[in-house]
Amino acid sequence: MWNERAQEDCSSWMNQVLAIKGCRVTGHLVTWFLNGGNATQTKSLSSGGSGFGGGSLGTFAERAVINDIKSKQLGFGQKPDYITVKGTVNFIKHDTGIYYQACPKCQKKVVADVAQNYTCEKCQTSYSTCENRYILSVMMLDHTASTWTTCFNDQGKVVMNGRTADEIGELRDTNLALFESTFKEALFKQYVCRLRVKAENVQEELRVKAGVVSIEPVNFVQESKDLLQAIAQYN
Repeated sequence: MWNERAQEDCSSWMNQVLAIKGCRVTGHLVTWFLNGGNATQTKSLSSGGSGFGGGSLGTFAERAVINDIKSKQLGFGQKPDYITVKGTVNFIKHDTGIYYQACPKCQKKVVADVAQNYTCEKCQTSYSTCENRYILSVMMLDHTASTWTTCFNDQGKVVMNGRTADEIGELRDTNLALFESTFKEALFKQYVCRLRVKAENVQEELRVKAGVVSIEPVNFVQESKDLLQAIAQYN
């Protein structure tokens, strides 16, 4: 039901025969409706795209799973879709492209010249130094699927246990063994992530990309409480 039709008074529909396509049949919803659920106040969680927008991680009950990206065809609408998942870091690409050289003022990419001066085209200014900012490719997985995600600077620092991109760059130049071990230490940790999912045209092919807009380590004490509460609701 769409638009005005969904807002009409449906009291006249009771005990009528309806033809419905693409519907999941469940007795629980009917019981809920007849027992007063139709009078329950609701709160909209949508702010553009799928689910609640922005960087909010939402509640335990509002979580999705990684396989929803594929099964629900997320990212193909006019606006990005946003979902929150609990995932484990399975792999982090770190051979090339783990950060970019950024303007210290506007954080856009700068271009280095032979004299090691860094020019920002946006600010129209050259600097003697620049700031390295993360652009990590991180494989996240849960019990349903896996997906590549992009973690920018703030999210990348969380995944890299607080180390900045400047620190990682220095390790790569001075201590390759410690550089490698730092990435190994970041693996197999669980996070609650807010993902921005959008299909983009890459070389005339649509590819679904997931960017991490917010990320927090799993609080296992709170996670256990939320899980017990969710289980209790089935009783």
